[in-house]
Amino acid sequence: MGEGRAPLHFWETGEGPPLVLVHGGLSNGLLAWSRTAEALSAYHRLIVVDRRGHGKSPRLPRPYTIASDARDLVQLAAALGLERLHLAGHSYGALVAYEMAVRTPQAVASLHLIEPPMLTIAADVPEVQALIRRSLDLWREAGRLRSEELAARFLAMVAGEAFVQQVRTRPVWSELVAEAGRLPYEENPAAYMPPAFTAANFRFPVRVYRGGRSHPALRIVAERLAHWIPGARLIHVPEAYHEVHKSGAPFEEALLHVTRG
Repeated sequence: MGEGRAPLHFWETGEGPPLVLVHGGLSNGLLAWSRTAEALSAYHRLIVVDRRGHGKSPRLPRPYTIASDARDLVQLAAALGLERLHLAGHSYGALVAYEMAVRTPQAVASLHLIEPPMLTIAADVPEVQALIRRSLDLWREAGRLRSEELAARFLAMVAGEAFVQQVRTRPVWSELVAEAGRLPYEENPAAYMPPAFTAANFRFPVRVYRGGRSHPALRIVAERLAHWIPGARLIHVPEAYHEVHKSGAPFEEALLHVTRG
């Protein structure tokens, strides 16, 4: 397993067609993708990034936006000489992956969006409206909250209070709290407005993944996005939660069915 920094910190493993993996909020590359990478590295050269402000990547400049994160990915791909790559992102990272695909569609071989919180495309649905309000409230207060409270409120919003109580007892809790420090400086995905017509220019396979046990609003958004992007397919994993990629074989087989041709 190798590591690098150009301009983001990343680690890579495996051989084959390049596959870039982009983590979501309160996370970093290793925390999000280590188990998934073990399975996918048999088929791909994996480039697993720490988004700016997360993991070992630079903290500056701030604020962080979805567009600036996407520019980081474009620059990283250029620095590594990746002319064409498969691209997968989870949650906030899926919005970043989408933005990269919009900016450099010629470089994308396939796009895999795991429960992207593209809430504005379903803002007419009551469950989504409620999540938007809760998200806007959290971001307004974020600058006044300690990292531990930020982590707890963010996870409660996405996964529920019971999940927060469970995860507080695990070693991973300290890592989640450490990564929560980025949130006050980043763009709120609830306010993200995707380019309305750019997706029509995608000439590569697109898969949108959702978990059957995830937040109802995120399930609704995933289904609508799969219909909104021409030619996209919705992959529903009934037993998965928000981190669909951690479901193991159901996610890995669906992704590899596309990337292995």
